[in-house]
Amino acid sequence: MSSRTPQPLGFKRRIHLPIWMAIVACLVFQPVNAEPPLSDTGKYELLPDTQYAVRLAVDLLGAHPTVGDLEAIAGGTLTTDELIERYLDDERFYHRLLWIANDFFLTERTDIPFFQETFDDEMEEELAASVGEEPLRLFQYLVSHDLPMTELATAPYTVADSTLAKFWGIDYPGPEGGSEWMKCHYMDGRPHSGVLSMQSFYFRYDSTAANKQRGRANHITRIFLDDNHFQRNVSLEFRLANNRESDIDNAVRYNPGCLACHASLEGIVGHLQAVQLGPVGESTQEFDDFNVYSHQGIERWQLISERVPSYYGRPSDGKLTTLGKYLANDPRFSYTMAKRMLAAMVQGLVDHRERELIVELDQIFRDSEFRLKDLIRAIVKTDLYRAIGVTEEASEDEARLVQPFRVITPEQMATLGYDLTGQTWGSKARPSLEYDPSYKIPAGGYDGIIIDKRSHAITPMLLLTYQRHAEAIADDVYDFELRGDPPSSEKTVFTLASGKEDPVQYQTLVKTQISQMCKRFYGQMVGPSSVEVGELYDLLLDFKNDDNGSVTRAWRDLLSLMLRDPRIYFY
Repeated sequence: MSSRTPQPLGFKRRIHLPIWMAIVACLVFQPVNAEPPLSDTGKYELLPDTQYAVRLAVDLLGAHPTVGDLEAIAGGTLTTDELIERYLDDERFYHRLLWIANDFFLTERTDIPFFQETFDDEMEEELAASVGEEPLRLFQYLVSHDLPMTELATAPYTVADSTLAKFWGIDYPGPEGGSEWMKCHYMDGRPHSGVLSMQSFYFRYDSTAANKQRGRANHITRIFLDDNHFQRNVSLEFRLANNRESDIDNAVRYNPGCLACHASLEGIVGHLQAVQLGPVGESTQEFDDFNVYSHQGIERWQLISERVPSYYGRPSDGKLTTLGKYLANDPRFSYTMAKRMLAAMVQGLVDHRERELIVELDQIFRDSEFRLKDLIRAIVKTDLYRAIGVTEEASEDEARLVQPFRVITPEQMATLGYDLTGQTWGSKARPSLEYDPSYKIPAGGYDGIIIDKRSHAITPMLLLTYQRHAEAIADDVYDFELRGDPPSSEKTVFTLASGKEDPVQYQTLVKTQISQMCKRFYGQMVGPSSVEVGELYDLLLDFKNDDNGSVTRAWRDLLSLMLRDPRIYFY
């Protein structure tokens, strides 16, 4: 398995394709005309079953359906409902959940900017991966073990691999150096309450002495309840005196404008006073100061602030476990989960205009005792998810989020590229489009710190990034499958032809291989004698002439072109 080091986006490789061929290819690669079915309501035009299967596979697995599955769906021997059930039990689904969870938590990271004295430089990437994934792995663990998602706020444990356990001081039950994420506990006596007890969460969302944990409290209400205090519409008249800290403390108690947020925020803040401020610095001492849970912190805060912990006006003893129970029992928790998951699946800004659908999904989620698979299953079966257009019967609100296609995310593109070719752009363990912001951001991704939201806009940089990705993995296939001689069981693209046959002498075999690639790459059920396959075959012959008669280089050029087809990016 090759793993090509990514080249900078400004790198310009030698172009093998004449411009006119690229233009012809764009004209050739148009979706097959098919009359989309209407929904039962008559308001939506829906994807045909085979293209619906592609959308499901990309969203749930970051992959494409197998040719066998597409043929079975087209032949009526496999239903999309059966396919959904299969996908929800697929290991690739659990990997997709990490990125869905990161859209909520924004904890995935590529470096450790603090406490460098406590670890070796060569450990930073591995350590950053583990620290960034602690909340995400709990999310994944709950789904894979069919546990209620309320345990995100109430689980009496955390999950860790050996790297994270050694860094934070967790009783990892696995072997030394183990990479499996397992249920375990912090060893400093802290009460466990899901994400609320995770040191990694507070490492990502820091606090200063002046802020007094208010930012962290707001992130908790933002993530779990969709209540972002920073977005509240308030007005106030407030000027700082000489003693600014004292002035602020008084204002958040008595100023009516400040109280519009702080009346609820300060009670949440009271639960976090056992968590240390920071992180700051590089030294071991600063790490030790940060990595401590102070059981006296809440009492100290009460004495200084003259406040008591509470939850939106309800009394609390200030323990994280009590806060977790309040969050889990808050109706906004399940509603927020339904809203966020719907937005993730339809790639849109879901708001009050979708309230009726969100309420329906929320009820399904509650009836399932907060099982995420039941919520996702309900979402992908909605007309809104499957829709590619609307009829005159649809209202403006019903039509608002409907688009003719989705735009693939960089993380989906990374796993899809591996699914289609067996190759990755960059490290196999951490592909560039999944983990490197230098490549993710141009493709609409985010780093979670400076840029914290996805963009689904179709920009020149997105197209350029995916073009470079296509060229890189096509070159890897060329090196591994065409120039090399791997066993047939290790081939992903050339499963029928070897790629070395003379395309004229073995025309039927070559066209069958191209037909197979069209089915895998685009979900298009085209046969060897179809017009599209014939035009691709003619391009292969042209590439062969341009490459001084080299069949394998001609296949590489055709593969690079096919992997740049818009039907891969837009699904």
